[in-house]
Amino acid sequence: MQEMARAQSRRGGAMSLSEDTYPFSTLAVWRNKLTEDIAGDGVGEPAEDYRLRLLLEQACQVGVASAVGPPSSQCSCFHMPLPAVSCCPPCFLTQGKDVEQAVLGCLKDALFDLHEGVVWGLLAPAFEEQQRQLLVNAAANELHNDKQLCIQLAREHGLLEAYAAALKAGRRGGVADYERAGELKFGLLVWRANLRRDASLAEDPQELHALCQEAYLDALRLIRRCGTRSLAYWSAQQASGAPTADTKRRLYDLAVQRVQNALRELGETRGLDSALDAIFGQVSDPDAVAQLEDQADAEAQEEPVTLTPSMMFFIGQAFAEWLSERKGKPLSALRVSIGRDPRLSSPLMLASMAAGLAATGVAVGRFGACTTPAMFMSCILPGHLYDGAVMITASHLPVNRNGAKFCTADGGLEKKDITTLLVRAAELATEAGQLPSDRFNDHAFVITAALEASNELSRVVDFLPEYAAYLRELMKESIAHPQHPDTPLTGLKIVVNPGNGGGAFIADQVLGPLGADVSASIHLEPDGSFPNHTPNPEDKAAVAATQRAVLESGADLGIMLDTDVDRSGVVDRAGNGINRNRYIALMAAITLRENPGETIVTDSCTSNGLATFIQQLGGKHFRYKKGYKNIINKGIELNQAGVPCPLMMETSGHGAMRENYFLDDGAYGALKIVIEQVRRRLEGQGDISELLAELREPEEAMEIRVAIRAADVRAEGERITAAFKEWVDAGCGGATHWRLEDENYEGWRLKVEEEGGKEGWILLRPSLHDPDIVLNVESEQAGGMRAILQHLLEFFKEHPEFEVCTGKVEDYVYAPLAA
Repeated sequence: MQEMARAQSRRGGAMSLSEDTYPFSTLAVWRNKLTEDIAGDGVGEPAEDYRLRLLLEQACQVGVASAVGPPSSQCSCFHMPLPAVSCCPPCFLTQGKDVEQAVLGCLKDALFDLHEGVVWGLLAPAFEEQQRQLLVNAAANELHNDKQLCIQLAREHGLLEAYAAALKAGRRGGVADYERAGELKFGLLVWRANLRRDASLAEDPQELHALCQEAYLDALRLIRRCGTRSLAYWSAQQASGAPTADTKRRLYDLAVQRVQNALRELGETRGLDSALDAIFGQVSDPDAVAQLEDQADAEAQEEPVTLTPSMMFFIGQAFAEWLSERKGKPLSALRVSIGRDPRLSSPLMLASMAAGLAATGVAVGRFGACTTPAMFMSCILPGHLYDGAVMITASHLPVNRNGAKFCTADGGLEKKDITTLLVRAAELATEAGQLPSDRFNDHAFVITAALEASNELSRVVDFLPEYAAYLRELMKESIAHPQHPDTPLTGLKIVVNPGNGGGAFIADQVLGPLGADVSASIHLEPDGSFPNHTPNPEDKAAVAATQRAVLESGADLGIMLDTDVDRSGVVDRAGNGINRNRYIALMAAITLRENPGETIVTDSCTSNGLATFIQQLGGKHFRYKKGYKNIINKGIELNQAGVPCPLMMETSGHGAMRENYFLDDGAYGALKIVIEQVRRRLEGQGDISELLAELREPEEAMEIRVAIRAADVRAEGERITAAFKEWVDAGCGGATHWRLEDENYEGWRLKVEEEGGKEGWILLRPSLHDPDIVLNVESEQAGGMRAILQHLLEFFKEHPEFEVCTGKVEDYVYAPLAA
């Protein structure tokens, strides 16, 4: 690298570079021209690298572009042609020592390309030191993706240990700083290998057609990602002579043509010519792939739910058996209530669940449209006292999803209880001979079973008005208005936005009858297609719609609810959204005034400013885990241990209060804020937003994810988390301003000291539900998150064996800075 730098330096600066010879990779810049320029000084490809690259060519039975001279017929996108499929075995590589040398050579070839690519950027006179460093950082992080592709090849051939050893050896000579070369080159190498392997196993013509269609779209996605990121990085460097959009278009066309040629060669041997024409006719522009995927997502919304009525029937039977054992009652003595959200599939699912319960002899109360908190209260309120309750809902998830929440007077069922129900339901289905795949007889089975059940066991119950009356009495008692005891909300204008979910009753059956003007409320009509926005208080469209309604109507407060009303958020009279840390802070201020000095439990992602805010109010902050059930259980545990804990709340808007049966209840939290608003008005105080005046908020905050590609997601997540702790214990890669938090209950959270006494933090944890490593990051200074995440990438670079994709993090770190 140093010799190359000196050689170029003697030429007096930047080279004259032609777009026509520009390879597609971001940093493998004008490979042929650069090699020509340096060859005369005796500096070229090391003999060992060249020998191993030749082994790679032989093992893959493909040709690689010459190291010098114009690309001619070679694809300038990735330095190699696409060979005839018939000349390569499905396994892609030959066997024996050549395989090992080929995989190791794959890495060495990448590192050599890297030398070439970075030299131009480092030696260009127009580059300032900061720009040089940006280019080096971009190089270091982009090759990390190529390592993952090399690892894939190595793993397939049992060479992972040898590859890891070669990787470490390849770091000498400053190469570790410039780890990026040929993402497209290696990506299409793996794509082609996978295509051959999968095609050799596909005997059915329809299966082969589907394989080719998906493989084609995969290749277009890869081309698009490489092109987009290439232009983004060069834009960030503001380099003269950087590739233009026209250059990208020509390279796109070349790469797409090579991909199509590979598929046509396969099609000629398998009779797919006309089918391939149709596939290519759908889309040929990599940039159009995103539009195609958006269309596919829209079509997915119309897919039928995968939870069938008969499966819901058997889950109902399993819940009856579980409840009988838990309560110590015979099935015939049990009473269960069932409610549902407005989701399109919910009425059928409710009926199926009711049929399953009634088939066991359980008495069923069918509540119809209801909310999750109301279903719990059916186990509590006098005159009802059901043994168990079920809410048919998929919360804020898309319309093609559905599910069920189960509870008793003791609270919601634990995860192990749900697992027990599902296992038993599967056993019951097998015993009945009704399998999930039998869609033809699914509805008939449930209808027949319902007809056989006694009509006396199932009755309709109009429960929601009773629940609303209960909430009204709580509010009247809490406010104790001196002039308007029965209409304490007189003079208050409130916007309610349930997002076409199940929360409209809060406006017309609770707040309105108490005297509030709710005429500006929006999206009250239950509609399971959710035509306006997702019923989710964190959804940007939901927040924006509520803000507009509040400002346009001059309302005092806006309330946002999710589908089944177990989450909420609010908007103040100035149109400021109050959710996540702000919502917890507001609830903490209200709760600690009523319960001074007590403990507030939150999830692991809350901000440093929130912790300080709670302490300044005289309270104690217990930062625990993600998952509303986790924080509620911790609050119950603390209270039982003699540690008073009145509020447990998650940044998602889930929250429970000791005074409300530890129930996860979004409506109750929102009504507590309405009560506080009235109290402050009666005492001559300002808007509720004034309670947040001392809350220190971060300058930047985000959640970003690293996708796990391993087959065993849980094991890989645990391995990454453990390695991160080792990296932290070893000094965080030299970052002395990074310090581990004193208490960690989920993943590992670190404080990051920033300039001027400010402080950021980062939390690395495995996702509860998705195949991801989740990174929660906050900073109190502009640009702080970029610096934190940039250093975190050093951890992943030290572990090339991890099966992860850090592309989202890299894209954020190296995106062009805003003007």
